[in-house]
Amino acid sequence: MLAVINPSPSQFACSSVVPAPSAGLELLIWLFSPAQLPIGRSIIAYLTTQDQLRLASVNYLLRSLVEPAYRVDVKLPTTSGDPNPNPNTDRLAGLVQLFNRTGGGGIIRHLYIPTPASEAEVEAEVEADADANADTDTDTDTNAWLARVRSIDIGPSHARLDCDSLLNLLAPLTGLRALSLSVQIADRRLSSELVRRFPHIAHLNLAGMLWDVRPLFHPSLGAFRHLVTLDLFCATNPGGLATLAALKATDYPHLRGLTLCVPHFMMAAPRPVLTDLFNQRWPKLTSLYLYHCWLDEDLGTLLARNLPALRNVGFLWCMNMAPAYATVLTQCPNLVLVSVYPANDDDPRSLYFIPEGLVNKSVAYFMVIGNYAWADVARIMNHLPNLRGLHCRFTSDGVRVRLQREYPHIGDMTRG
Repeated sequence: MLAVINPSPSQFACSSVVPAPSAGLELLIWLFSPAQLPIGRSIIAYLTTQDQLRLASVNYLLRSLVEPAYRVDVKLPTTSGDPNPNPNTDRLAGLVQLFNRTGGGGIIRHLYIPTPASEAEVEAEVEADADANADTDTDTDTNAWLARVRSIDIGPSHARLDCDSLLNLLAPLTGLRALSLSVQIADRRLSSELVRRFPHIAHLNLAGMLWDVRPLFHPSLGAFRHLVTLDLFCATNPGGLATLAALKATDYPHLRGLTLCVPHFMMAAPRPVLTDLFNQRWPKLTSLYLYHCWLDEDLGTLLARNLPALRNVGFLWCMNMAPAYATVLTQCPNLVLVSVYPANDDDPRSLYFIPEGLVNKSVAYFMVIGNYAWADVARIMNHLPNLRGLHCRFTSDGVRVRLQREYPHIGDMTRG
């Protein structure tokens, strides 16, 4: 059945003991009272399913207040173990049982469909989802609950999904706020349907293939204007690149995180796509990661000027990276996390990880590729004096031991 922590009667058993008054209990009751429901939902957003259940079981006075704010993470196995599974009455209907047991007030915060054991299971799952519109009470209830799903992640393991199957799978998920697709479906209908069905989505991750930007983000479509984060693997066709370069920051006033992959090795010649894109202010953008991009000479200056809130930045396997990287590290005063992965491990390390003469006191976490001796590590520490975390490879275990001895406050991000 559902691989999710379900509330049991024992967890919600009403205590026969009259609770002693306490300031903590009174605060919790106030936070989860109907008048303060937005605050309660904000708190629930940071709790796991199990922690939500623990909160509700602290005291019987809290149960009826916490239940309406549930935001449950649900894991749906591809089959239930039944040799002849019926997902409509087993796998999906399990959602109805879950919410009936919790009073029907919950929100499914994240729906996870794990990797199937075989391609046959994927075919069975997709076929059942395609037939999920049967006019039965079970299907009607199931679709109603699936409309409460807020986030779904469909990974590359589901490679056998075609366009129709994927659209059928997404059809009942009308309440999505976050969608992550890592698929290989070369069908323009998919982009058109995403625009039509989810124009108000807040978090969008499109990977698995190179997506044509034009049918997704052409200004005439007016879609995705509520995006908070966008991760996009971009095709390098002229129309798509022109659309990307022409995006207007004013059309995406809520955007705080942007990850772009624009593979330079698929272009006949470098094009100033990113220069055009960032030649305007993006005042709320705090996180920027660029993969396999061509970085123009003046890109760093544009980023420093037009991304005043930038805190996290990554240049990963990009070409012509040194000028932009040096400028950003020098001129962006609010950086906290910096990731820099050279496109070629044979490139001189000094060209990439620390420009000469730089001292940056805001960077707390630093991630680089390459094997570093103690002299390299010491140089990093001299230029980034407030560093709290370092991710890199060392030439020997002795370098790691010395780092821990001389800079005990530095976390080794290569572990865990």
